[in-house]
Amino acid sequence: MNYSVPELETLRCVIRGMELADACDIYAYMSQEVVQTYLELPIIYDIDDMIVYIQDVYLNYEQQKQPQCWCIEDKQTMMVIGQVCFYNHLENCAYLECMLHPLYWGQGIMKEVLLKVIQIGFSYFHFDTIYAKCRIDNQRMRKLLDICGFHEHHSFCKQTSSNRIYYISKIDWRNINENISRKI
Repeated sequence: MNYSVPELETLRCVIRGMELADACDIYAYMSQEVVQTYLELPIIYDIDDMIVYIQDVYLNYEQQKQPQCWCIEDKQTMMVIGQVCFYNHLENCAYLECMLHPLYWGQGIMKEVLLKVIQIGFSYFHFDTIYAKCRIDNQRMRKLLDICGFHEHHSFCKQTSSNRIYYISKIDWRNINENISRKI
């Protein structure tokens, strides 16, 4: 499997592979308490921690046999404002994780990005199912997953009192796209 991600583009963003040079921009949102609240990642205390984390986790994707993490770059400012990646890739499925700088919340940017990335997950990586874990109290993410066609996985054994697992299958995705095409 090719673990390098293709560069993608939406109306407002470039979605590209992460680089070490992105550390300052990534630190700008990952270090914020409001972002850390919804993540199960180690707390990043300073830019040096961020650099080590990027090197060990995000840039080590080939050794981990995981797809590379994408940066979400604002086309106007050319700053990295978020990230999205597939992880725990096993056979024909993977988990989707995303985060966005709070200054960009509520503007539909992550919807643009996820719709593009989900399509690539099914067409480029050939996943049959994409999962996403979401905290119960993260209303924005739950709504976003619903808009993108995800369903709550009620019988999933890893669900806890604070998290829920959502999924979308390749068949669900095809049906959503066929319905959209018919309406146009």
